[in-house]
Amino acid sequence: MNVDIFIRSYRGDFNWLQYCLQSIKKYAHGFGKIHLCINADDYPLLPPCDAEVHLVSSWPDGYIQQQNDKLFCDQFCGSPYVLVLDSDCILTQELKPEDLFIEGKPVWLYESVPDGASPWPPIVQEALGFKPEFEFMRRHPFLMPKDELVAFRQFMFNKHGEALNVWLKKRPYRRFSEFNSFGAWCYNQRYNAFTWMSPAEFPTYVKQFWSWGGLTQEIKNEIEILLS
Repeated sequence: MNVDIFIRSYRGDFNWLQYCLQSIKKYAHGFGKIHLCINADDYPLLPPCDAEVHLVSSWPDGYIQQQNDKLFCDQFCGSPYVLVLDSDCILTQELKPEDLFIEGKPVWLYESVPDGASPWPPIVQEALGFKPEFEFMRRHPFLMPKDELVAFRQFMFNKHGEALNVWLKKRPYRRFSEFNSFGAWCYNQRYNAFTWMSPAEFPTYVKQFWSWGGLTQEIKNEIEILLS
């Protein structure tokens, strides 16, 4: 399977990024290129790294922008599938592209949650025009097929009358969820393109930390054990 790795980062997460890249070097085998997407303004602060760097212009809302860039990850990568990771994600065991496919289809995790337990269903409904049946943002990594990304962006253009990136720039703060929206659309429109599984049915390859909480010495020690 031809799969590139895509990481969307920014200056505030560069300390996490170094650990993420170390974990990829240690545990990820058989993947294509590693692509790193950052704002051009952040480039002078980027430590040396073993990745192909892509620079984008800053948006007023960086939170929405990084979601947008993930939904255009196929335009930065040359592979038919893209493995998307956040900077605060650390691989914890050996991972090969074929581990993320079952019967030739990429695995996407989904799960039922009680009504009111998640803030995302009404936000996803604003984007797609229908209420999602499940939660589709369960854990990293997310394997995104190019063909479905292209079709999703076309759907969003048809739905809102403007390109996805134009529509997203107008969204209120935090009124979008890229993985939930894409996952819900794929479940509704491209069901047969994926293998759908619950988190309990599929191995965990990544531990995601919470970068907004800070990279404490305790967390550094934990990560260093994972990478030892």
